[in-house]
Formats: sequence, C-alpha cells, structure tokens
Amino acid sequence: MKHLEMTTEEEQFKMDNGIYGTYTIDKEGLCNVDGDVNLRYWGLREIGIPFGAVSGDFLYDYNLLKSLKNAPYYVGGFFSCHYNYLTTLEFAPKTVGKNFDCSSNKLTILEGLPKTVGGWFFCYGNQVRFIEEEVQAVCLVGGKLYV
Repeated sequence: MKHLEMTTEEEQFKMDNGIYGTYTIDKEGLCNVDGDVNLRYWGLREIGIPFGAVSGDFLYDYNLLKSLKNAPYYVGGFFSCHYNYLTTLEFAPKTVGKNFDCSSNKLTILEGLPKTVGGWFFCYGNQVRFIEEEVQAVCLVGGKLYV
C-alpha cells in the first residue's frame, strides 16, 4: 500500500491558486510569484487572491471572469485571459513581458490595457472589433497585433 504524505499549508496554497514556482506575500498582502500561475479551465468567477508581480506566465483563460480584479500589476511572461466574460480590461497588468491575449471576451472598450506588451497582442472575437490604431494609441506593443 502506498503511503500518502500530507501536504503542507504552503503546498496547499500553491495548489489552490495554480502557482508553479515560489511565492511571497508582501506587506500590502499581494502574492508575488517567481514562476507561473496557471488557472486555465477552472470555472472561476473571480481571481481569488490579490497578485502583485508574476515573473512567468499568468494564464486565466477559459473561466467565467467578469473582472480582472486581483490580477497582477506585472507579468514577465505571457498574460492570457481569453474566453471569459470581460467587458473591460480594468485591473489588467500595467506591463506584460511577452504576449497579451484578451480575445474572445465581451470587450467594448480598451480602458485598462497594459502600457507595454513585449510580444504579440491578441484582441479579436470581442463584442467590439478594435483596430490597430486604437490599441497603439494606448499600448506600446513589441510584436504583432491581432485585432
């Protein structure tokens, strides 16, 4: 018979919040992750804990989100929130190091868009079809734009 080990509180927190890597909680109560956060397909209606900086990817697609409240302010890798029910990008990260994907939501405005996206930008399949000039007016995109 295989012996099952009990998980520590820290391991349980990481599993409950899709954290792959290490984390710290800062004095503002924000969870900063050295690694990735992957909560794809969890059926979540909200981002459960407040994130600060995430050095890797932050993947929150295929959920039931109507708000990005508690999303990190910085993502070093890929930020993905596609296939949710977002109408605004309020609370989106200010900086994304690689790609940013907010496609297939219900966006009607680009308010809250990151200031910089280091890679590609995906924003197709929303309630409003945006044009490249609208995105470029509020966000410095380092790669291709898919609107």
